[in-house]
Amino acid sequence: ECSNSRPFSRMHSHYTLVRGEKWAKTGSAFRAKDAAQDPSRHDQLLASKINVTLFQSNETDGTQVTLQHFLNVTKAGEHFKEGGERRHQEKTNTEGILQTMQAELAALRKGQE
Repeated sequence: ECSNSRPFSRMHSHYTLVRGEKWAKTGSAFRAKDAAQDPSRHDQLLASKINVTLFQSNETDGTQVTLQHFLNVTKAGEHFKEGGERRHQEKTNTEGILQTMQAELAALRKGQE
């Protein structure tokens, strides 16, 4: 069952390809065939309970910290939140412009009648 030379050769045994044509291609998505193995079906994970190992480019032994500590130090969570708020604002602005353009188009069509 284990194949080191072809790591994706047994994926079809345990996973279903949801999006994409190949397992290792960018943008491919897959889910576990067995619902018990699917991490999205479990309770929410806490960043304070997940450990990550950080390596510098020349290190072989990394430093282990919690994911929450990493997010706090890098302020990645704040940047993600700000990005989400910015995307929401851009979407709202785009929807407003679209509504204005639709109203103007309707008025033009009405004027042509």
